[in-house]
Amino acid sequence: KILSIPHPNARRQIRRSRTSWVEHFVDEDGAWYLKTYRYDGLRAALRGAFRNTFAAPSRARREARALELLAAAGVQADLEAEFLESRRFGFLREALLLTRDFGGSDLAEKLQEKPEDAGLELEGWRALGRFVQALHDAGLRDPDLKARNLLLRRGEDGAWRFAKIDASSSRIVARNRRDAARERDLRVLVSDLETLGTSTDALAALRAGLEH
Repeated sequence: KILSIPHPNARRQIRRSRTSWVEHFVDEDGAWYLKTYRYDGLRAALRGAFRNTFAAPSRARREARALELLAAAGVQADLEAEFLESRRFGFLREALLLTRDFGGSDLAEKLQEKPEDAGLELEGWRALGRFVQALHDAGLRDPDLKARNLLLRRGEDGAWRFAKIDASSSRIVARNRRDAARERDLRVLVSDLETLGTSTDALAALRAGLEH
């Protein structure tokens, strides 16, 4: 699929940073996101050496691996992640990540639309807690576990569905492992939610889901 990406004119850019950008497009197979990481020049490549550009997996590879893990474990829908890397003398020049559009909104957007509880109600927050526990039990650790990287939508049965995205800084450990990284991820998430004005009742429901 990644080898048949449509022309740039058929893609809409939705986010950009110094070395990466995200585009959205729709084709006969549905809606997709394309994330591009590009490192022009030796200085840019050296900046990420031993982390993501040289002697280390690219951010695209890390995220694809994380999404495949969560899909295989039944934690979230299969986003059909594919990645492609271009290297020269071992240095990463460009990496592409293609993922299916999950739909819905990210949690940070929902909290802006509906302050305090994002319209999830308490059961939705408990379900989110169970989702976060499940992704940790599957072996994913991500220091960027924040509201903007958690997608949510209602299924046809009315239940909330979640997906973790932007897992380019993630790593994978043994299943059901209890470690400091797991606790760190949770602190990051709770702190982010508090900053976004999430109510104490919603946070208590989240914690209840984590402990189920």
